[in-house]
Parts: sequence; C-alpha cells; structure tokens
Amino acid sequence: MLFLHVFRTLQGKRITVHVKNGIVIEGTLQSIDHFYNIKLINTETKDAGNLNMVSTLSTAYIRGTSVLYIELPKDEIDLNILHDATRRQEETEK
Repeated sequence: MLFLHVFRTLQGKRITVHVKNGIVIEGTLQSIDHFYNIKLINTETKDAGNLNMVSTLSTAYIRGTSVLYIELPKDEIDLNILHDATRRQEETEK
C-alpha cells in the first residue's frame, strides 16, 4: 500500500491519467481508494478523439482497472524517499 499513500499525499494536485482506451485525462486529484479508483475534478481531456461527451466533463470517476498509467507532478515527489521506502518494503516482504 506504499503507492496508495503516495497518491493520497497528492490529493489537491494536478495529475494526468492515461486510460487503456487511449483517452488522457488531466485533473485535480480529489480522491483515490485501495482499488486505485480515481476521482478527478477540474478535468481537461486530451486525445479524446470523437468522444465529445468525454471532453466536456468537469468531474471524472476512473475505475482503477481501466488505468494504463498515471503521470505525477515531478516537483511533488521526492524520488529518493520513494526509492528507499520501496526497498525497505521489499526487504520486509522477503
């Protein structure tokens, strides 16, 4: 649950979610649960193609199983701390 904690510290920050069907949604992270279901507010859609209804959403609920990957703001993440925490978690699971 290390990464869930990282995502929860990013609530209120702008993230970009790439969905498996090719849609890219950027918005402010409002909430995320342990299934990685994401709620974004103040969204902007990129690469929505001809899906006009998606491009006009102000709030988006994205199911965790449909997420391809998530772009996080570089200035909000301390990679050294994240690397160390990942190593410690791996060692405790052995």
